[in-house]
Amino acid sequence: MTLNLSHELLFKKVLVLFLVITMAGFNSCKSDDGMPDNTDEQVVGSDDDETALDFPADFEIIIGDITHDSAVITWSSATTENTGEILYSVFLNDDLVAANLEVTTYTLNDLTYNTSYTLKISAKNSLGESLQISQFETPYPVGSALLLEKLQTSEVEYYTFEYNENNQIIAMNSEEVNPFFNLESEYEYNDDGNIRNIELDGVWFWDNSRFFYTEGEIFEIKNHRNEGDALSWITHTVTSETTMDYELLNCPYMCETILATVNVLFDSENRLTYYEWTNIDDPTDTFFYFFEYTNGNLTKVTDQAANVWEFTFDIMNSFLTYSSYYQEDYLEYSGFLFSLKNNLHQKLRLVPFINSFTNNNNPLTFIFNGEVYRTIEYTYNSLNYPTEIIQTDEGVEQPPIFLSYQLAL
Repeated sequence: MTLNLSHELLFKKVLVLFLVITMAGFNSCKSDDGMPDNTDEQVVGSDDDETALDFPADFEIIIGDITHDSAVITWSSATTENTGEILYSVFLNDDLVAANLEVTTYTLNDLTYNTSYTLKISAKNSLGESLQISQFETPYPVGSALLLEKLQTSEVEYYTFEYNENNQIIAMNSEEVNPFFNLESEYEYNDDGNIRNIELDGVWFWDNSRFFYTEGEIFEIKNHRNEGDALSWITHTVTSETTMDYELLNCPYMCETILATVNVLFDSENRLTYYEWTNIDDPTDTFFYFFEYTNGNLTKVTDQAANVWEFTFDIMNSFLTYSSYYQEDYLEYSGFLFSLKNNLHQKLRLVPFINSFTNNNNPLTFIFNGEVYRTIEYTYNSLNYPTEIIQTDEGVEQPPIFLSYQLAL
C-alpha cells in the first residue's frame, strides 16, 4: 500500500515537470508582439510554392488590320502576380494555327475574302487554361469589282449566276418552291464578245433570242417564244440609224403576221431615248416611249398616253452586274429587278436596246404619275454592293432579298 502511493506521487511530479517545460518552450517562440515567430517557415502562397499558383486570368482579344486575306490579332496578358509562366495557342474555326506562344500577338495569313471566322485563344499554365473567343469577317479586296452570284428570295427560292473569263453572264438558273416555275438561261457570245444567242428554258415555255451583226453593229434581232400552244416570232431588222422593220408572226391558234415600222433615237452615249412602233396596215395602231437618263440610270419613261414612270437611285454599285437582253420578266426588267406599274416591264421586255440596259446604281423609289408606289432600302457590303433588299409596295413590306457576289476577273 505504501509503495503504490509513492508511485502515484512520482507520477504527479513528472507530469508537473512536463507541463512546465512545455510552457517554457512555447513562451520562447513568441515574438515581441506575443505572436508565434515563423520567420524560418515558408509562407503559403509565395512564388516558391507551386501549389499556390492561380489559373490564367481573363484577357481581351483585339483584332486589327483586317484585309481580304489577313488579320493581325493581339491580346492582353493573362498573367497575374501568381500565375507563373503562361503559353498561348491560337485556333481559327477550331483549327489550331499556332501553339505555345510566349508573345501576345499573331498574324493570320491566307484568309478567304468575304468570310466569317471564329477566333479562339487559349492561355495555359500548369493548373489549367483560360479561353477567349472573338469573331471577325474579311472584306473583299479593296477596289475590286463584283459579279452577282446568288439572289435569294426565300429560304428555298433563289437564282444563281455564272460568268465567263470576260465577266459576261453565261448562265442563270432558278430554284422555286414549285418546280413548275424553275428557269434555266444560257448566254453565248461571238468572237468579238457580242451577245449572239440567249436561250431560256422553263417547264411551260421556251424562249430564244438571236443577234446578228454586220461590222460589229447589230442589224437584226430575232426572238422566238413557245408558251404552251402559243408560238411567236418577233424580228427587228435595222434599216438605218433611226429606223427598223418589225415583223411579228403570232400563232396562238391560226398564225397571223403583223408588220410595223419602228423609229428610234439614241443619245451621245448610244442609249435609246425614243422608240415608236406603228402598224403598217393600221397606222392608228401605234405607241411610243421616251426614255430619260441621269448619272447612268434610267430615271424617266413617258408613253403616248402621257403616263410617266420615274425612278430615283442611290449612289452605290448596282447589284445587277450583267445585261439582261431579252430576259424573261420573272427576274429583271430593263435594269430593274422589280415589276413596273401598268405592266411597263412586259412592254419593255421586247424593246431592243432598252432591254439590255443596266443601271449604274440601285433604285430607291418608283413613282407612277406623280405617286410613289414602291420604296426600297438596302444593306451594303464593304465595296458598296447591296447584300440585302427590303422592298415596300403600296405600304406593304415584302420579304427580304439577299444577294451574294464573286470577284470579277
